[in-house]
Amino acid sequence: MLATMLKTRQDLGCFPATDEVHADTAAHLALQLGLTASVWPDAVHRTKSLYRYQAAVRSYLSVTPYGDVAEGLVTKAILETAETMSDPADLINQAIETLQASAIDLPAFSTFDRLVKRLRAEVHTRIYNRVLVRVTAKHLAILDALLVKPANTTTTSFNRLKQTPGPGDPDDNQALDRTA
Repeated sequence: MLATMLKTRQDLGCFPATDEVHADTAAHLALQLGLTASVWPDAVHRTKSLYRYQAAVRSYLSVTPYGDVAEGLVTKAILETAETMSDPADLINQAIETLQASAIDLPAFSTFDRLVKRLRAEVHTRIYNRVLVRVTAKHLAILDALLVKPANTTTTSFNRLKQTPGPGDPDDNQALDRTA
């Protein structure tokens, strides 16, 4: 059981629930160790032995469990990354890399998900407020005009602005002329 916990922690970065370890994995490890039978019980509940094994594996691998220090590291990394990236998957990957580099157990995905949602919203609010204080009345009028649908069209200027140019789009050449 200890060897199975060691290998799964090395490969996954965390301890999976005992019922999440496939029986074939435990059987393969037993075969590699020269044991006649798998030593991974089908249903191990939280016992003192399990916690002792986890502590021994952490000590052997020189890793620590996820806690307040890890939360602070992850928060700092996400806040910095969210200034330039917005995709939650990118932010979660950054958090995982931060914890792996610091030799800290990974928490449950839901922990990352909740933290990323909260911190991402915080960063977006800060960015919005930074832009808002710089916007003049003239800028607001221009932005508002983007949302008005001209009389002979089916879409707003804002929707037109969001569209990617197609092949041979006459606006492509005009845009190039303006930038030259």
